[in-house]
Amino acid sequence: MTVLVWVKTFPAISETFVRDHVVGLIDSGFDVLIHTKGGQFNEDAFKALEGLETYHLETYLVDVDAYYEPQRFKRYVKGVGVFFNGLLSPQRKAYFNALNVFKFKAEAWSLRLLFRVHFIVRKKVSIIHAHFGDNGVMASSIKATGLDIRLYTTFHGYDIRLGIAKGGGIYKRLFAVADGIVSISNYNKQHLLDFGLAASKVIDLPNGVDTEAFKRPRPNVLEGATIRLLSVARLVPEKALQIALEAVALVQAQLPDYILEYTIIGEGPERKALEDLVVRLGISSQVRFLGSQSSIVVQEAMKTHHVFLLSSKVEALPTVLLEAQAAGLVIVATDVGSVRDIVKGGEVCAAKLFTETLKTMLTCYDDWERLSALGSTFVATHYNYESVLKTLKSIYLSHE
Repeated sequence: MTVLVWVKTFPAISETFVRDHVVGLIDSGFDVLIHTKGGQFNEDAFKALEGLETYHLETYLVDVDAYYEPQRFKRYVKGVGVFFNGLLSPQRKAYFNALNVFKFKAEAWSLRLLFRVHFIVRKKVSIIHAHFGDNGVMASSIKATGLDIRLYTTFHGYDIRLGIAKGGGIYKRLFAVADGIVSISNYNKQHLLDFGLAASKVIDLPNGVDTEAFKRPRPNVLEGATIRLLSVARLVPEKALQIALEAVALVQAQLPDYILEYTIIGEGPERKALEDLVVRLGISSQVRFLGSQSSIVVQEAMKTHHVFLLSSKVEALPTVLLEAQAAGLVIVATDVGSVRDIVKGGEVCAAKLFTETLKTMLTCYDDWERLSALGSTFVATHYNYESVLKTLKSIYLSHE
């Protein structure tokens, strides 16, 4: 069975769930293709694949527009051949429907949809699994031709926010033809239903975590006066890292007997503003910006820090909190999205209470080991990637 995973770019540092999806399918014996725009490999994010070099994942990349001819005359000449070839195929109905200009408009008259159908047929794709709703919408036209494939789409975060901002109607085409829409959290599920998705099409399946990879070698206890804090996030406005930085500065002033060391892993357009804020707060010697790092570096950092900070203004289900708890970190996080549902080893609070909550957590270090165990056990029980992958495989194979 061939599964085509549809994304914009691959790999992406902040989308380890896509990488894990692909690797899990390969390990399970599926034939896998990864569609990206132009079939391009994202060289800038090669760190995301560190430790997975033996998979040669760059060789799995394809472009569903590979047969599309940019030059109009050549395209139509080529399209005639593809169309008549398709009429001899068991999927002839899809080839014919791909030219329905009343239903598909530009996708039909440009022949783009015809060539995409032909690509899927030639590659013997059985399942398209898109990550993020907008990618699912693009893939939905292929399914809507009547092509004998199944279409699944996993919604994560920005696609939910896009639906809230623009209205759930932007996903109407996808919802109409999809075989299943994967919701990674109760927060996402409620919004998907509000957008108009039929409850029968909802698949409750979170992003899984390789709990063994994050397993902490020693208990999370304070030894000495240095408390190591960690955040892993894109440096963008919605992550609101200024809240965490300001809290660190205030708590450090209130707890002079301790040394707070704050490591931030991640990159983004807000980095300069955050670095300037650190200088103004007078904590330059205690804050390190490491930029984008590989999963291996992130895993090791999580195993050697004490407390994980998430100060986001918006989230759906942040996988990073599951990873942090798998590594035994104690959590201080803002109450957004499904954060309260998944944090068992720490505290969840309103943004205005972040400083107070952080101070309380740091002074209650005698309780860290208990909280660490609660968090890691919860993730291993409910979000272990092997269990998530097993469920996904059963969904894929249920109609074979």
